[in-house]
Order: sequence, then structure tokens, then C-alpha cells
Amino acid sequence: MDVKEDARQIAQLGGSEVSFKRRVETVTKGAGSKAYRQEIVTEVYGVSKLNTYSAYGLPGHDKDKNKKSFKANPVNAIVVTQWENHNYGWEKSKVFVTNMDVIKDPFAAFDAYDERSIIENSLFRETKQCLNLKYPIKKTKEGMHLHLIFTMSIFALINAYRQWSEKQYSMMKDGQECGLKRFWKRLKAENRNKVIIFVDHIYGIMEIAECMLLLNVKVKDFENVEASKTEILKRYGISST
Repeated sequence: MDVKEDARQIAQLGGSEVSFKRRVETVTKGAGSKAYRQEIVTEVYGVSKLNTYSAYGLPGHDKDKNKKSFKANPVNAIVVTQWENHNYGWEKSKVFVTNMDVIKDPFAAFDAYDERSIIENSLFRETKQCLNLKYPIKKTKEGMHLHLIFTMSIFALINAYRQWSEKQYSMMKDGQECGLKRFWKRLKAENRNKVIIFVDHIYGIMEIAECMLLLNVKVKDFENVEASKTEILKRYGISST
């Protein structure tokens, strides 16, 4: 039996392995004098321990699925009969397979999939679209504007990266340091004489020489110690008195 039909039939029959939840949300639609309140209803059934989904398991798990000795791994499912007032009925109900618990609260897995579907159905599909001005993702005025700006921005970014890469390659051929190696070297040089001081949840970054001076440690580069201390404290907005 197909796992989808299996889940639907078990959900209809009910029992200890089926959990039903109904969610009613009240939302305001429209604005001003035309505003009105509407109830949004969603009904889901959680069905646990389904054993008709042979593909669920480690890679190669279902290679012996036609043998009598084969045992499928149990998996759970959510059957959605009504989604935001759209009643599907049993025959067209939506079925989501999951390994999350569906008995205690089937909406937990249902809501988690809703977030995942944004990535699967929107991000993946839209990022596969060709960056071509002839083929906008949405054929509306706003969609055209967005597609135009996004496409031109991506082209500009790619072109800038190509030019930068060519420059880096040219520098490498001349034996010069470039890219991340040069960046980390410069960063290290800029910060090698600094120290981080923590006091509870507060921290500050200071020059090592200044820190030593405030701790009354002799520092060769500072002749007038007291004047130097006052100047350091003043820079950080602290009174020396």
C-alpha cells in the first residue's frame, strides 16, 4: 500500500496511533470601514508508525524491498484535510512524511515543514531561474523592477569579481602577496600591539603599552608617566582625579 493512501486511511479510522488537532486563528482583513474579522481554520491528523515507506532509511536500505524478509523502518505522517479554510476532503488531503513526533502535537511538525517549504519551493526554484532580462520571475510592474535591479546588480558583482580576480592573478605572477594572505598579514600588523581587557560583561581594546602604563609598569617609550596616564584616561572619558 502506498504510504500516502496508508496515512489517509489510518487517519480516517482513528485509533491510538492517530492524533487530531484543529487550529482556529482570527485575523483582521481589509482596512478602515471595510475591515472585518475572519476565522482561519486548519485541521491536521498525526499518524505514527507507518511501515509502508520502504525508501526511508540509510542508502541502499530498500534494495531488498521485494523480499518477504524485508522490514520497512517506521515513519510518521501528517494528513492535512483543511488548510487555512481550504477543505481538501480525504481524497485530496495533503500528506507530509516526517520522523518528528506527531501524536503529542501534529502542528509542531506541520509548522516546521511550512518553514522548510519556503526554502524548497521558493528559494531553490527562484535561484534556478536564468538571470536574463527577457525572463522575469513575475510579470508585474513591481516584479519587472525587482528582476531588472537584481539582474543588473548580479552582473555588476560578477564583473567586479572577475576584474579583481584578474588583478590578483597578475600580482601573483609578479611574486606579490595578494588576497587573504595579504589581508591577514595587514590585520595582524594592525592589532599585534593590542590587548582585550574584560571586566564582567564589559570589555575594552587598548594598546599594550597604555595598559602597562595604567598598571604602573615602566614603559620605555613614555617619559612623562603622569602626563601620559592623564592623556590616556582623558581619551577614554575617565577623570584622573
